[in-house]
Amino acid sequence: MSSEEIRLELNKLMIAQAEHDELIRHNAIKETHWAWQRWFWVGIVIILSVAQVVAFLSK
Repeated sequence: MSSEEIRLELNKLMIAQAEHDELIRHNAIKETHWAWQRWFWVGIVIILSVAQVVAFLSK
């Protein structure tokens, strides 16, 4: 292989690695967002449940 062919192959590998890294970063950000949102809604449900129990017991 000539040096030009090697350089082109290395560029292809670098581009593929950069795309892979971006996909991993994007998925990590998306999962972090969903994890936060999941805990937010779990917290809301728990607060509402406790409020219902308190309201029922105070009657």
